[in-house]
Amino acid sequence: MLSLEEILERLNTEDESVEIEAKRGSDVGKSIQTTVSAFSNEPDQNGGFIVLGIVRNEDTLKYEVVGVRNLDEIKTTIATVCRENFNIPIRPNITTETDDGKTVVIVYIPEAEPQQKPVFIKSKGVKTGAYRRISSTDQRCTDEDLMLFVRLKDQR
Repeated sequence: MLSLEEILERLNTEDESVEIEAKRGSDVGKSIQTTVSAFSNEPDQNGGFIVLGIVRNEDTLKYEVVGVRNLDEIKTTIATVCRENFNIPIRPNITTETDDGKTVVIVYIPEAEPQQKPVFIKSKGVKTGAYRRISSTDQRCTDEDLMLFVRLKDQR
C-alpha cells in the first residue's frame, strides 16, 4: 500500500499513471466505475490506487491535497459501488490519511483473477462496460481485449 506522501511524490514527478488516478472526490458514485473496471482488468499490473481529495493545480502543475467532505458517506459509497455495480464483487482496500488537517481517501483496487475477467459495469454489459487502464486513461475494451481475457483464462 502506498502512503499519501509516496502518492503525491509519484503524481508530481510522473503525473497520473497506469497505477494512480487522482480525483477531487466530490462525487464518487458513477465517476469511479470506469477506473475500478480498468484497474481490475489490466493484466499484470496488480491493480491500482484511486486517490480522492487531491487535485492538480493548473497554475503550478503540481498535485495538492484539498481533502474530502462527508468521509463516511464517501467510503460507504465506494464500498457499495464496488460490491453491487460490477459483474463480480470488487473488494477495495479503503484507507484515509490526513495532511495539514485535510483528509484524503486512498482506495486500492486489486487486479481480478484471470478467470474473473473482464470485470465490467453490470448496467452497461460486457461490450460497453469493460475497461482497461492504458497509461493514465481508462479505455473501453475492444473485441481484441475481450478475446485476450478469454486466452488468459485458458492459459491459467
